[in-house]
Amino acid sequence: MLMARYTRRILSAFVEEVVPPQLLDHHDLVSESAASVDALIAQYPPFKRCGLVLTLYFLEWGGPILLIGLLPFSVLPRAARTQRVRALLKHKLWFFRTPVKFLRIVVCLAVFSRPEAEAEFEAPRRDWRENRKRFRAQLVKLDESRQDPAIPQPLGSEPLCSKADYLDARPIASDALTKLSVPSELEPN
Repeated sequence: MLMARYTRRILSAFVEEVVPPQLLDHHDLVSESAASVDALIAQYPPFKRCGLVLTLYFLEWGGPILLIGLLPFSVLPRAARTQRVRALLKHKLWFFRTPVKFLRIVVCLAVFSRPEAEAEFEAPRRDWRENRKRFRAQLVKLDESRQDPAIPQPLGSEPLCSKADYLDARPIASDALTKLSVPSELEPN
């Protein structure tokens, strides 16, 4: 548990605002989703963790600054919280909008990955995941029995000269160059 009690209260209010109304009757969904978000935020780097906690506090106390309400976010009724979040998500300045969007995405990941949400929206992803894992295991098993083809040699892989010739410091005179004669007018006196 990374967050302090008051920060956790703000997070629970935000999770309750994000949760669809038909899922609010599941008694532990909000608290378990808030714990899941807390655990996810604890895995982030310190700078991002601090930014998300500051986003929660801005959500709590930023109403008077942005002229969208005087009361703290966590004591507002659900409809007023929804209006405040929507006002922040539609704000014309990106640095007010983006952190709230990111926090909302993190909360949605935690809420909609719960089995209650999957059952309510008739989207059984857990079965899909198990089928996918079984299919992947079958593919890996098939791939293990397959013989890999030989790796072809790259073009130009034959050496142009031997190591001994390459490391020899004497100049190499080609037969064609030694047979050439220098005209007499160019010879030094």
